[in-house]
Amino acid sequence: MCWNQNVSINTFLFGIFVLCLIAIQNKYSNYKIKEFENPFMYFFFLSFISMQFFEFLLWRNLHNKWNKYISMAGSFLLLLQPIASLMLLKDVSLRKMMLLIYSIPAILGFIYKIFTEDFSTTISKCGHLKWNWGLESYFRYVFYLFFLLF
Repeated sequence: MCWNQNVSINTFLFGIFVLCLIAIQNKYSNYKIKEFENPFMYFFFLSFISMQFFEFLLWRNLHNKWNKYISMAGSFLLLLQPIASLMLLKDVSLRKMMLLIYSIPAILGFIYKIFTEDFSTTISKCGHLKWNWGLESYFRYVFYLFFLLF
C-alpha cells in the first residue's frame, strides 16, 4: 500500500505513462515487445496500475461516505486481476474452463462480502492504507493467488 495520496497518484501516472509508451512503441516501432501483441496484456497491467488510482481516491476520502464505495470498487478490481491474468492463456478451451472455475465463486463471494463485510479503508499503525475488506482468509488468498499466477 502506498504511504500517501501523492505517492499513489504519481505511481498511477507513471504506470499509465509507461503503458502508453509501450503501446506507442509496439504500434510505430520495429522493436516490438512480443508479449504486448496480446491486447489483454494491457488489461492485465492496467488492473494493477489502476489500484494506485483507487488508493489515491481512498487517501482523499478516508473520512467520508465515499470511502465505502471506493473500497468496493477497489475490491472489485482485485476480483478482476485473476481474470485479466487468465485472459493471457493461449489455449482457448483451458482459458474458458479456468475463467468459469474462478468467476462463479469469485462473483458469488464478492456479492456475499457486500452484504456481510465492512467495506472501508483506514490507516494502519505503520501509516499505510488498511483494507478492512481484503483477502483475510487463507482459502481466499490461496484461491486468488492460484488463478492470478496460473
